[in-house]
Amino acid sequence: MAQAPRLWYQVVFQEGVGNKLSYTPPYNECTITINSNVHIKTFYARATLAEAEWGYDVGTLIAEYNNRDANVNLTFTLNANNHLIEGDGEYRIGLYLQDDNDLWNYDELFIVTSYGGSKFITDEKTTVYYVGMSAPLYAMPITINAGTTIDLSLLKGISDTKIVWGDGTTTHKGATHTYSSAGTYTIQANFQDIIQIGSYFLQNNSAITSIDFTNLKNVIRIGDNVMSGCTNLTSITVTNFTKVVSIGDEFLRNCSSLTSFALDNFSALTKVGAYFLSGTGITTLNTTRLAGCTIDNAFLSGCTALTTLDISNLSHLTAIPNNFLYGCSALQSLDFSLLTNLATIGVNFLGACTTLTVVNLASNILVRTIGGNFLNNCNSVTTLYAPNVSKQQDIPSLASWGTLNALTKIVTGTMTLAYQYSNVWKEKSDIMTET
Repeated sequence: MAQAPRLWYQVVFQEGVGNKLSYTPPYNECTITINSNVHIKTFYARATLAEAEWGYDVGTLIAEYNNRDANVNLTFTLNANNHLIEGDGEYRIGLYLQDDNDLWNYDELFIVTSYGGSKFITDEKTTVYYVGMSAPLYAMPITINAGTTIDLSLLKGISDTKIVWGDGTTTHKGATHTYSSAGTYTIQANFQDIIQIGSYFLQNNSAITSIDFTNLKNVIRIGDNVMSGCTNLTSITVTNFTKVVSIGDEFLRNCSSLTSFALDNFSALTKVGAYFLSGTGITTLNTTRLAGCTIDNAFLSGCTALTTLDISNLSHLTAIPNNFLYGCSALQSLDFSLLTNLATIGVNFLGACTTLTVVNLASNILVRTIGGNFLNNCNSVTTLYAPNVSKQQDIPSLASWGTLNALTKIVTGTMTLAYQYSNVWKEKSDIMTET
């Protein structure tokens, strides 16, 4: 009776990392070498979920050989990114060999695709390999002014991996650590694997004074309330956030000690959530990277140290959301002339911007709706230039004026009479003029 062909294999990982595999190149690949004592008619290597149906014609094809000589090594590459799905559970790597008598032999490896030090590969030789621990470590320096607990678990992909905390402590499971005293600590972990900063990351941690995200260069999304309420934060480095597409609500909100923030390298940004940088101590902001972005309510609201802001890069906006720049009490001027697509101005647009003296909307002739209290408590504004429309029906509706104690002049262009009889506008008819 003919015997099944012998199937021999060997797994080789990257030099210097042991029997380990991760999703970070070059540590995401290993080579598998097979050999048989007979002529190989057909060979397949396939990946399937461990609990799923399996066979030589089922699953992701990793390698295929036909008509190969006996006793010759055949080597192929298993790539974690191409052949396995990260976090999708346990995989079976099936090795299927057929000889010229159509007899088959079969062997297999089992892989659990997850981060951390959990065992993931076993075979009849009782070999044990690990996933996730082989990725190189990258630094994230952080400075704290007192002992505090740092929880990194909201960085997607970091749990159950090696973390060097910078105070002599290293952990392999969990992502939370308590520092006993103030200092600057260089945390090391697989930060370049992180693609998302989850909501509430480090929220309300008043001990943090600086943090450097330089090595989080593959982050795509930032969740809500990330580092909001970190009232002693003075420095945050985000120079490599070039892949960030969206920033959630309340990013850095009420970080009152933060006097500057740079959006310069957010080249992929398309969306900014509500209360972006609200209540921070910034004095200005380069808005170049906000061109084309969706911007939600209360943008920069409560930034009481903000003195200048160039909004010419926001010319794509058709609507200014509610509370946009509300409470920016040091803001000295604002040029609306390039916001020519603007059709709607939200509630409390410039409310409590107490240093402004002139608001010029003359060029914003497409504006049809202005929300209530859009200049409420702007008690230094003496002159308002209304949209310089040419037809009475184009005069924007106005919900309410709010308190404007210093307003002495409203320039309405050639439509002065129409403005004087328009609802709500007519409340200020006595100070309207063409020029």
